[in-house]
Amino acid sequence: MLYSVKYFPDGTWDGEPNHKVDANSPKEAAERLSGAALREQGSNDKIRAEMLVSISGRITKYTFFVK
Repeated sequence: MLYSVKYFPDGTWDGEPNHKVDANSPKEAAERLSGAALREQGSNDKIRAEMLVSISGRITKYTFFVK
């Protein structure tokens, strides 16, 4: 699946349009883009990726943080 990922390389948005990443899951897409292992909980200064995913009409927001 192709994910559209907003990237925060140092905890701040990189200013680029969303990055298109082919992956099997939102977490895999975020980790491929960041090049690091990520988790789903953390503080704003450790944010690395964010995306909205629509499946069957339901939108889910995913946010990933550096460990």
